[in-house]
Amino acid sequence: MNASEWAAYLMMPAACYGLVRFGTTAFLQYRQERTAAQWMAESRHLAGRAFTTARLQAQLNLVLAVGILAALVALFVTGSLILPLIVLGGCLLLPRYLRARAVAMRNRQFEEQFPDALALLSSTLRAGISMPLAVAKVAEESPAPLSEEFGLLRREIQLGRTEQGFQELAQRLPLDSVKLFVSAVVTCLKMGGNLAEMSDSIAETIRSNIELRGELNTLTAEGRLQGMMMAAMPFVVVGLIAVVNPDLVEPLFTHWVGNVMLGIVIVLETVGALIIREMLKIED
Repeated sequence: MNASEWAAYLMMPAACYGLVRFGTTAFLQYRQERTAAQWMAESRHLAGRAFTTARLQAQLNLVLAVGILAALVALFVTGSLILPLIVLGGCLLLPRYLRARAVAMRNRQFEEQFPDALALLSSTLRAGISMPLAVAKVAEESPAPLSEEFGLLRREIQLGRTEQGFQELAQRLPLDSVKLFVSAVVTCLKMGGNLAEMSDSIAETIRSNIELRGELNTLTAEGRLQGMMMAAMPFVVVGLIAVVNPDLVEPLFTHWVGNVMLGIVIVLETVGALIIREMLKIED
């Protein structure tokens, strides 16, 4: 290894740091206000974990740092710009995917806890306790994330915004069960009715839906496993060939034509995985 190669190795960390600092500063100055407002609006489902501007800036800094570093490593290894651009694009799209996954997991947890919360709400109302106190009891005795959402609802009721609080609950949680519950509550507030009986009926419906969804997930598990195996097969084959004969797969990473082919494979694999996911998706 000559002096120029040693210099390149020594300068790479400094170059990465400089690029990350310059890139993140310029990017955040241009898009910080718009992006922060957009992300906080889109991520209102994550009550209790609100995306503040400072937290958003830290997340963007981390993503850009990892993306630029991974792109530089890919550029240094392959000597081509195509694969580094693919790596950088993937790193920039990763936060949106992780956020969507976190929202979906939180909504699923809420829906699983919702029937028990409705049963508690119903029994509390039957005991002669008012609805604001019943909502407060549910918020105190339920686990997160249901306690977080009903805690927000309790504060809205205390401020005299009962109907608006329930409607905002349905906006934060776009679930059919929540929309049904909110519609029943709003109807009772406007026209009267037995909210305790409605809560029991909605809870039973939600339990039936959850049980049916579990059975459908069991029936489609084989299809999901087959899709995962098909998606992983090309990469496994390339890895085995690389172990047996590295020279055979080296052009995929060192030549621009190989980079293009590799990029096409990744795009097609992603599209195929999304198609299989939509085919096996269970609609509510």
